[in-house]
Amino acid sequence: MGRNPKSFSERGVAGAYDFRNGIRTDELLRELSGLRGIKKFREMREYDPTVGSVMSAIEMLARGATWSFTPAPADATGEYAKFAESIFEDMDFTFDQFLSDAMSFLTYGFSLFEIVLKRRADGRIGIKKFGPRAQWTVDRFDVDAQGNIFGVWQNSYSGLPNVYIEAERMLLLRPMSSYADPAGRSVLRNAYRSYVYAKHIQEYEAVAIERELNGLPVGRVPSDYLADDAPEWKKAFVNKFETILRDVKKNQQGFVMLPSDLQEDDDGKLSDKYAVAFDLVASNGSRDIDTHKVVVRHQQDIARTVLADFLTMGMNDRGSFAMSRSKSDIFIKAMQAFLNSICDPINRKVLPQLWSMNSFPSEMMPRLGYSNLAPVDIDELGKFIRSMALAGAEMFPDDVLESAARKAAGLPPTSARNVEEEEIGDDDDVV
Repeated sequence: MGRNPKSFSERGVAGAYDFRNGIRTDELLRELSGLRGIKKFREMREYDPTVGSVMSAIEMLARGATWSFTPAPADATGEYAKFAESIFEDMDFTFDQFLSDAMSFLTYGFSLFEIVLKRRADGRIGIKKFGPRAQWTVDRFDVDAQGNIFGVWQNSYSGLPNVYIEAERMLLLRPMSSYADPAGRSVLRNAYRSYVYAKHIQEYEAVAIERELNGLPVGRVPSDYLADDAPEWKKAFVNKFETILRDVKKNQQGFVMLPSDLQEDDDGKLSDKYAVAFDLVASNGSRDIDTHKVVVRHQQDIARTVLADFLTMGMNDRGSFAMSRSKSDIFIKAMQAFLNSICDPINRKVLPQLWSMNSFPSEMMPRLGYSNLAPVDIDELGKFIRSMALAGAEMFPDDVLESAARKAAGLPPTSARNVEEEEIGDDDDVV
């Protein structure tokens, strides 16, 4: 039986979803599912130094790029591209602030904004702001079996009913898609295991250091105090003594107060030993496990998951400049993919909406892009120009090429040189 060519229905499903809650149900780690996962990723971003430094480096690199609108081929004067730029310059929240919130999609798997429009002074429709909607306020996504998004339910946290934001009013950014999951996939997902291990090892390390400095508290009480049928006052004393042993620390406030009663021997005579004793037992020798190396290995694994392990080079004896260069180049390529995840939804959704509302011709619609993501290596640029010249290419005179090379080197534009030449020529004429 052949397929009916007139049938355009979709039968399969994108993934395993709980459509009532709008979350995936096939997450292997329960602690990373739904809102619990958002809280875990937030903990990693705000408390782990490796995750924080990597995420900050990515955010600063994105905000340092040059963002602009490229005019459409039909827009010879660039008038419509300038209008698009004026829309983003006229927002209540700056585009730089928008980028800062948008890059949070790396941590949480998605970033959500409400597109708030306004009537501009020139009578046209513009954007008042991209209102950020924190990931932990998202109650659930409104999706169907195929992963089509109709909107999102947001917890207002004000005692009022949840707020529903329709799909046409929201801007959803995702760095990576995972079977049409509306919540995307966090780039820290693969780093979670290393984060947990590093965190626990550091906690054990801190406890071990404290024990090494203070010693392990050891308390001694008469055996009848520890008997099951001991009187309640003896049991209360043991409980109080356990609290003292657990909380004792060597600091300005630390002390232990014990009774001075001596133990009785078998004949009922007092001995030279106290009935209640307290000692600190120090450990001897060094440990077989170097916890520092273990923690560093997990920190490097965390950075490696987002292709930013070049930031950890130098933490051990391995690595070279050439390796760092190649790793940083890969990181820049990944950054370009992340920034494309911001540009594409704006070019495919926001700009067409504005063009339709303002009755602009679609062929005049520009595209948002970026440049100068990484600094130009002047030495490499010089070697390239020299190699091309030695190969016979006519590099100069070329005003466009010279202007680009001067700009990359931070030199004044060509016009400044022309002015100097004109002034020199005028002086020669006078002479």
